[in-house]
Amino acid sequence: MQEIAQKKTDISEVIYNIDLKETTHLVVTSARGDHCHEPVSGEWIFIVIVGLLLLVSVVCNVLVILVIIRNAKLRNPTNILICNLSISDLLLASVVLPQNLHDISHAKNYNEGKLLCRVVYTCPLLCIMTSIYSMMVISYERTQAIVVVSSSKRFTTRTTIIAAGVIWLIAFTFCIPSLYEYSEYTSEDPETNATLYRCGSNGVSYVFTVANGVGLLLVSYIIPLITLLCNYTRILLFFRSMGMFSSQSQQRGQVFQTLYKTRMIVVKMLILVATFFIISWAPYFALLILEKISGISDSLYSDGAINMLRIALAAFSTAYNFCLYVMYNPNFRTGLLVLFGFRQALQCCSVRVSPSIDSDPTQGQPDD
Repeated sequence: MQEIAQKKTDISEVIYNIDLKETTHLVVTSARGDHCHEPVSGEWIFIVIVGLLLLVSVVCNVLVILVIIRNAKLRNPTNILICNLSISDLLLASVVLPQNLHDISHAKNYNEGKLLCRVVYTCPLLCIMTSIYSMMVISYERTQAIVVVSSSKRFTTRTTIIAAGVIWLIAFTFCIPSLYEYSEYTSEDPETNATLYRCGSNGVSYVFTVANGVGLLLVSYIIPLITLLCNYTRILLFFRSMGMFSSQSQQRGQVFQTLYKTRMIVVKMLILVATFFIISWAPYFALLILEKISGISDSLYSDGAINMLRIALAAFSTAYNFCLYVMYNPNFRTGLLVLFGFRQALQCCSVRVSPSIDSDPTQGQPDD
């Protein structure tokens, strides 16, 4: 066990020293890696830029939720799950990531308490799993509606809301080991002999830490990724069999073209949402496994360049969905304009509104 602990310490020192070379901090380190720094312009510029991005993300996700709630035409299974996705992004952008930004300039001493320690390390996992599981259910719902076309298997508004609640419950269940693993603890500063408060993996074995990391990688990233890939591949192959990628579609009449073009727009938007999400969170899970193995999953290392990159990508992942909805969903654009009081202008131009995602007859209708 002593050899394992020594290797863990050696690896963490190597990784941390590499990380420090990439930062713009004035850093003083000890043999254990404890350090202090005086924030410089590069750090504050990063905090301001990401802070503004998070502010935009909060506003955009609130708008998505309001538009879907206030517009009955938008309250179908796909959009309800999109709303669930926005709630997850809103939690991440308004609570978790601001605390991560705060930790960048307060890496040496953690003063937020035991509860916030667990929240900061567990909430990202909760939000990630909620988001990607919502995408999984959306991909399954679209597969059933487009490929299977079975009325008995279609989602209704009621079943979709229940599914959204189950998603949060499953995500929280998978977060329980992390709630157990992370806690606030104290250590001694070797330079000043002062007591430092830190937040990280504490009181559990190295095997538990690594096993938890691998398990999270599987249930939060690998398995959902495979599921999304299978469902959307199945849909695209179906479109191909229907001749949607060739000139055959033009020979099947206007109704056929309108219906399947609408479905293709929906699928294109959803694939882009999933793709950006997978790309944005890939560094998070790569670093998660690295941190579990090396033992640097700790608030002490919050100011590193790698962690700053992870925060920036996470902030981006909470903001891009709104842009995709505006680009690909005409009814969402209409609902957004109505929300801002442009109802009369829209009524005058209503004849020009093109078919949208919500005109797809495979979408479930709101339940009474």
